[in-house]
Amino acid sequence: MHWSPLLILLSAVLVVACERPAPVTQVQAEAFADAMVTRQGEDWGRSRQARVLPSPDAQGRVWWQVIYRPGPEGQYRWMAVNRDTGWTRVGRGDPDVKYQRGLDAVDPADRQPQRWILLIDEIASDASADDVKKSWQELSQHAARRQEAALAHIPAAYGIRRSAHSYQLLWGWNDGAGTEIADEDRQALSRLHPEARWIPWTGDTVSPE
Repeated sequence: MHWSPLLILLSAVLVVACERPAPVTQVQAEAFADAMVTRQGEDWGRSRQARVLPSPDAQGRVWWQVIYRPGPEGQYRWMAVNRDTGWTRVGRGDPDVKYQRGLDAVDPADRQPQRWILLIDEIASDASADDVKKSWQELSQHAARRQEAALAHIPAAYGIRRSAHSYQLLWGWNDGAGTEIADEDRQALSRLHPEARWIPWTGDTVSPE
C-alpha cells in the first residue's frame, strides 16, 4: 500500500495534536509568573521559591505557586501558575496556608482570633558542640537586638526554640499557641524582618518545622 506524502503529513499532525502537552516545569512557571508581574507594571524582584501545591483545586487543576518577597507593607506576593496550561493569576492570602491546604484554602485574615508565629531565622544543629553553642549565642544576641528594635506597642515576644534540625528564632511562639496581633502590627514586624515567614495558628498547637 502506497501512502501519499500529504496523508503521512496529516497523520503526523493528528498524532501530535492528540499528545498531552508536557506539564509546566519550575523554570517555565517562574517565567510565566515573572511575565505576569511585568504585565501588571510591578517590580517584585526575583522569586524566592516555586513549588507545586500538594492537592488539586476544586476543579481538579494542579498549580505551581511562585512566591516573592513580601511587599513594603508586609503583604503577601505570589503567583499561581496552572501546571498543565501555564495560565497565571495573582495569588491571594498566605502562601504557606495555600500550600498546606490547597489553592481553595481560607485566608488567615478570615479567621478569628488572629494568632500568629513568626519564624525569623534558623541555624542548623548538626554541628559540633562548640558550633552549636556559638549559634545559640548568636541567636540570643540577635533576639536581644530585635527586642530593642521592636515597636513600643508590640510585645517583644522573641524567643529561641530548638527543633529537630535547627535552632529557631521566633516571635510569638507562646508554647506553640501563637500570639494574637493586629494586622497592622503584623505588617510592621514583617517590615522589621523582611525575610521571615508567618505561620498562622488555627486552633491547635503548631510547630514551625
